[in-house]
Amino acid sequence: MLKQLLTVFYRNALRAKGTFLIYAIGFSTALTGVILIYLWIADELSFDRYHTPQLYQAMYHQPTAQGIQTSGQTPRFLAPALKADIPEVAMVAIATPQHFFPEFTLSARGQHVKATVKFASEDFFSMFSYPLVTGTPERVLRDKYSIVISQRLAKALFGNNPHPIGESISYSLLSIRQDVVVSGVFQDLPANSSEPFDFVLPFALFEDVAKPAPPDWKFTEPFSTYVLLKAPGNIDRINQKLSHYIQSKDKAATSTLFLKQYTDNYLYGRYTNGKQDGGRIHYVIMFGIIALCIVTVASINFINLSTARATQRIKQIGIQKTVGASRLSLMVQQLGETIFLTLLSLAVALALVKLILPHFNIITQKHLALAPTYRFVLGLMAITFTTGILAGIYPALYLSGIDPAKALKGKIIGPRAGNMVREGLVVFQFTASIIFIVAVIIIYKQIAFVMSTNLGYQKNNLLYFDVDGALVQKTDAFLTEVKRLPGVVQAAGMVGYLTGDGTGLPGSFSYNDKKITCQVLQGTVDMIETLGLTIKEGRGYSRQQDTGQANSRWILNEAAVDAVGEEHVIGKVVDGREVIGIVKNFHVRSLHEAIKPMALVLSPTESMTLWVRIHPGREEQTLASLRKLYATYNPGFTFGYHFIDQTYAQQYASEQRTSALSKYFAGLTIIIACMGLFGLAVFTLETRKKEISIRKVLGSSGREIILLLLRNFTRPVGIAIIFALPVSYLVVRAWLATFAYTVPLSGWYFAIGGLVPLVITGLTVGSVAMTAARANPVRHLRQD
Repeated sequence: MLKQLLTVFYRNALRAKGTFLIYAIGFSTALTGVILIYLWIADELSFDRYHTPQLYQAMYHQPTAQGIQTSGQTPRFLAPALKADIPEVAMVAIATPQHFFPEFTLSARGQHVKATVKFASEDFFSMFSYPLVTGTPERVLRDKYSIVISQRLAKALFGNNPHPIGESISYSLLSIRQDVVVSGVFQDLPANSSEPFDFVLPFALFEDVAKPAPPDWKFTEPFSTYVLLKAPGNIDRINQKLSHYIQSKDKAATSTLFLKQYTDNYLYGRYTNGKQDGGRIHYVIMFGIIALCIVTVASINFINLSTARATQRIKQIGIQKTVGASRLSLMVQQLGETIFLTLLSLAVALALVKLILPHFNIITQKHLALAPTYRFVLGLMAITFTTGILAGIYPALYLSGIDPAKALKGKIIGPRAGNMVREGLVVFQFTASIIFIVAVIIIYKQIAFVMSTNLGYQKNNLLYFDVDGALVQKTDAFLTEVKRLPGVVQAAGMVGYLTGDGTGLPGSFSYNDKKITCQVLQGTVDMIETLGLTIKEGRGYSRQQDTGQANSRWILNEAAVDAVGEEHVIGKVVDGREVIGIVKNFHVRSLHEAIKPMALVLSPTESMTLWVRIHPGREEQTLASLRKLYATYNPGFTFGYHFIDQTYAQQYASEQRTSALSKYFAGLTIIIACMGLFGLAVFTLETRKKEISIRKVLGSSGREIILLLLRNFTRPVGIAIIFALPVSYLVVRAWLATFAYTVPLSGWYFAIGGLVPLVITGLTVGSVAMTAARANPVRHLRQD
């Protein structure tokens, strides 16, 4: 049976080499794209999945003037309370969240290394699946002055000593300096970890330094609380129990507590007004749909060409039926040929994936690889056989249903038979292509918009770097010297960064019995000028008027004033601080989020980062001078700086990668569709060559013949445009809804989306039609 199947497959391939080539190229190209998407989706779905499903994070719904805000910021005293009050809880841990601190400087044996810290309570390693190379999970954070480091950090600090237990490390951040002892080494975190860190310190040590205020259940704190349940249980029942837990502690509290599975944080991280509103799962779904469309478009090519060329196989099928072949056996033969073709295409696709994967990893910033794991092989076989069956089932049903008597007479299928089905499939192909084209245009325009929009501060030629080492004690003198350097416009110190969660400190203030959540941006006198903020009312900070007034005067942004609800707040005292100025709104988070209330506070002695604005065109010389000055003030430490425009761009790394991938996969879909259209056009013109010759003999011009043939193929594209444009509008509008600030939806984007496939169709079919129109009609009329 297999030998016969392969023989028939080989003979059919030789009989129609051009069609077979289109089949093979289409399937190989489609499978290449689908395999790449499969690898990407599998990696996205794997994030944090190595942790136990019984691990949860405590989340708060907090009613504010701006609506319900949902976050994982919880008070430090929540963890022990849950352990004592909720019997379903086995363990709890409290930890500092990602980006809570700038990088610490660790020193050991004369080595200075920058590394990312996490403070965590004692049960942290017992709850999370971070394997320890050395040490036991229950003990490594028990001592307040212990430290658990990654293998990478151990190698950087201690060289070839893989088990540096008992070794001393000194860490520093601003004025905080501490000697700690290595109690454990954990394996380097895998690439599919959503929260990277290099070392862990006991949370008890953090409490000693931070000196937390007494518990107040009405307020949250910027810490993460993790819960390990004793059994999977019914999380809905537990959350129902927790819905009034905060009020049971303080009736005046307004927050609502619930538990969220930790493994869901990466994919389902976005909330809108207290409701879960997706996250990265939207991109997973989007690329899954793209993969399905690619496979479908390639399968449609096969269906169209297989049914169109059925006239060349009807006698073969008629003879098989006459000698006793059943319809089932003919269907198995046809499906077998299709699946064998997809298996051959799979081999080619795997070779192409191996070539493309390094470049694909650069685009996606991942470390994907073709690993012959059980799951990968199973997924690959599922994709291949699904593609084969999807492509082959209709031709198998169509060809096996032929009447053998009519087939042997060659009367079963004329050149226009099946046109309606094929035209419908072409409509689907180009509908998908048009949606992709419009989506790619809108994504590109939106990314260009967010990268060029006015942020409210001047991000160009603005750099920042951390305060560490000896510089902590000499910040003021260093800043004074920096301002004197040629090429420096202005410089200032700040607490924290200017993008995302690292901006300032989380805080709140009350006014007229209204609690307003805000970010507090602390800095030196020159902070506003250095950042390039615009004073709308009042004034900024000055050395003459505000010296000695640290933390006693506010400067609010427009969003904070709107939240206060009063038009004139200059001179008023809000939460014990006088409001002396209002700055125009400026973006510190991505444009996915609306601008939120922010307060600027003068704090000249606690700078975590230093900011320097450089004259345009003098970057190289100024950086050299800065590097030299830094080495003078902080010997032995590396001058590691970042430009804020690059940091800002990193907030949209996901969107930029999505834009690039969408562009490539949309192009792939269009190419596959055009290949099928080209093959269908060639075959259609081949079957109509006598008709075309007769028309020419009767006086039709080449132009008339070309227009006649083009009309047959542009009609389904026109129908596709009618279907695709409304759908594409809904799709891109849903995507743009994830941004608070968007590019306007111009009609030109949709016009281009419809025009491109029309032009491509014209070029594809027109080239074939011109050849047919120029052919000698006598030669075709003489043929049988």
